[in-house]
Amino acid sequence: MAGAVSFLPPRAGGDPPPPDAYLTWLQQQFPAAYGNPALEATVWGDLADPDGDGCTNLLEFMMSRDPNLADAQLGQRCRLEGGDLVATYRETTATGHSVTWLGEWSADWTE
Repeated sequence: MAGAVSFLPPRAGGDPPPPDAYLTWLQQQFPAAYGNPALEATVWGDLADPDGDGCTNLLEFMMSRDPNLADAQLGQRCRLEGGDLVATYRETTATGHSVTWLGEWSADWTE
């Protein structure tokens, strides 16, 4: 299963997420590294995974996880239930629930 997550513009009549919620979180989590271009890809960038648990900073934020603690066991979980695939995950309230999660799957995907 592959996944894609992105911040999308608000729907008609919806409120946008707080503009600084994610940036504030990054600054709090990486006070010594935030803003240093040399460390963006490995420490504080959206796709960085400084704790090496397979979850990028953006996903750590969206799932209310600690990006400095390898806690892969707290990630998404999938199970089959009555022939349905059920996926569960934690979600932060810092975005005002204005983030859209998209799940992708393929019948022929392999690791």
